[in-house]
Amino acid sequence: TVPPKPAGAPRAVAGATIVATDQAGRAVARTISDGHGHYLLAVGPGTYTVTAEAVPGLLHAPAPKRITVPAEGGDGPTVDFQYDTGMR
Repeated sequence: TVPPKPAGAPRAVAGATIVATDQAGRAVARTISDGHGHYLLAVGPGTYTVTAEAVPGLLHAPAPKRITVPAEGGDGPTVDFQYDTGMR
């Protein structure tokens, strides 16, 4: 017998557009992920919804994530998204 194919290993998604919106729904920051799938959004203290937009060739965009950036400074939260490649 042949074992089922394992789930696809995570891989970086380059060129993904990432947007932060404030509580009023206004886009306050936008960026594009680099070749390693990394991105940085510069926003002030507050609560935001971070959205990764659909990428051609992948099934759909991941669900948005809500974050809070603290007022006391330091590094903000890390937000990772996982796209569905459609491979099973």
